[in-house]
Amino acid sequence: MQPLREQCKEISSVFNGVDCVAVDLKEKRVTVVYDLEKVSLQTIKDTIEDQGYDVK
Repeated sequence: MQPLREQCKEISSVFNGVDCVAVDLKEKRVTVVYDLEKVSLQTIKDTIEDQGYDVK
């Protein structure tokens, strides 16, 4: 598996407070690097669920 930095996709221009997102389809896992001072974990979860995905 690649280090997170190598597989991370920059989305900070799209989602304020989120630096990058890495998706592992095989493991059905998403890793999100974000700034707690700019966005809450609940906002990220809600956004993922709004796209039709389950969040555990």
